[in-house]
Amino acid sequence: MTKKLIKLLSFSLCFILIMPCLILTGYGEEVDDGIYYCRQALLSLPDGEKLVYAYDKIVEGISTSSEEIDIYNGDDNITVEELQIVYDAYRRDHTEHFWLGNSYNYSYNSSTVVSIKPSYVMSGEDLSDAKLKFENAAYNILSGITPSMTDYEKEKYLHDTLASRVKYIESPNAHNAYGALVEGEAVCEGYAEALQYLLQRAGIQSIIVLGSSVNPSTGTSEGHAWNMVKIDGSYYHLDLTWNDQGANTYYAYFNVTDTIIKKDHQIDDTAYALPECSSMNQNYFQNEGALLYSYTVDSIAQRLKDNSLIARVYIPDGGSDFITWCSSNISSIALKAGVASSFTWSYSSIGDEVILVIDTCNHDSLTSVQKKTPTCTENGNIAYYKCSCGKYFEDRYATVEILNKNSVTLLASHSFVERVEDDEHLRSTPSSCAEYYTYFYGCTGCNEKSTDKYYTSNKTLPHTLTKVDGVQATCSNEGRKAYYSCICGKHFSDANAKKEITDIENYGILPKSSHGQTDFLGRCTECGELAEITDTVIVIGLIIACIFIGLPIVITILKKKFKRKD
Repeated sequence: MTKKLIKLLSFSLCFILIMPCLILTGYGEEVDDGIYYCRQALLSLPDGEKLVYAYDKIVEGISTSSEEIDIYNGDDNITVEELQIVYDAYRRDHTEHFWLGNSYNYSYNSSTVVSIKPSYVMSGEDLSDAKLKFENAAYNILSGITPSMTDYEKEKYLHDTLASRVKYIESPNAHNAYGALVEGEAVCEGYAEALQYLLQRAGIQSIIVLGSSVNPSTGTSEGHAWNMVKIDGSYYHLDLTWNDQGANTYYAYFNVTDTIIKKDHQIDDTAYALPECSSMNQNYFQNEGALLYSYTVDSIAQRLKDNSLIARVYIPDGGSDFITWCSSNISSIALKAGVASSFTWSYSSIGDEVILVIDTCNHDSLTSVQKKTPTCTENGNIAYYKCSCGKYFEDRYATVEILNKNSVTLLASHSFVERVEDDEHLRSTPSSCAEYYTYFYGCTGCNEKSTDKYYTSNKTLPHTLTKVDGVQATCSNEGRKAYYSCICGKHFSDANAKKEITDIENYGILPKSSHGQTDFLGRCTECGELAEITDTVIVIGLIIACIFIGLPIVITILKKKFKRKD
């Protein structure tokens, strides 16, 4: 069997082994390249084709955690500056590669970058387990999307779900999507990268935007990351991090324009143009009818009355003025809203969004609700306080109300990451030793098994072996040890298929043996080759030498003699 055929069979086996895992984790799914904005943007630059070639090689290499990735196509030079542009575009597009580190090295040859060596923060079994947890977390969220949802509804669902599950906190994985989705802890990068991955899986184009912004909690400017999203053909800014303020989920930065975002955000320059965000058609407050350019006592009172004495509004360039106005008119507003008893009022705001709350309860009867860890089948909850009036609070003093009551719930979910190889979890049996058994994953918290998540085990059917007889070495030819060959293309040195031969071309080579008996000339009687120098050979050699040396001399002498006679 030739090396070429062996390599082809090996590749096929690897493909059979790996493909189910790719389907499981989502990394092998067919995704339209158009979902990746930055990849398309590279094509708009000079020599865009070579940049995209390098981009695709990087995506392919990091997907499999390659130590070194060739990015040179053999014809078009890639400069260090171009590599930086390509790598930045890749990082913004592929936030699912949470195992990638923050640095890379490159090999430079003459005027071009030949390859890069990325750094990784996870590898081996740790990475395999992390990928399963990551995809399980994403699957649990994405399963809440229904076919009837519009892209706007999908976006809002993902926005609200992440806001309810993630805490803004620094942690080892806070800067990547894994920290947000699996551990529930992230800073702006983790928020933006997790949201982008979910949006892409939902078929919505998203772009990571880097720059700086004023932190609503501290009032200071700091490095920041957020998203641009494409909804119904138009692009919008979406800043989930600043919208998530613990007890309250805001929408001040939900599908806003360049003009609005630049009030307190600054966008870093890129080598390619970012899309223009100029529409408000899919803005949250536009859709909710709460984008107010004017307001009256009656209009605000009606909003309070219709929504349990909570009014959420957006006042372009006038949020602080609205709060001042409310302070002067709150009694009239409350009366119009149907509040006849004593009350207190409060507000919270981010940007130009204002949440106005009128409260008729003193909240002096609070019940502590203890934290409950969710199980596979039962929801859990965070710790909070519940008032007899039905309101939820973060603290026992009722100073921080939880407006989004759904945010206290921790959803039940199975964790299908356990490998159980028994008949109950069996998915498919191989038809030959060239294939492998596949099993459905089991849940780590219960006896439930997955119906769609499975893996390929190392188990296969027994090999069907055929003995290949050995060849004895001779004095003229090498020999070879006997071995066993299977129909799957593998070879073994034993009849029990325990010791695989990985290099069949060089296996069991027996060197040529020594020559046996020789004839009077010193030739091997078996192969006919000269094995030794004998006296007879020496004498014959001397005679031949004398003939070749002496004959020309004799001829020359004779010629001279006959010439004198003439």
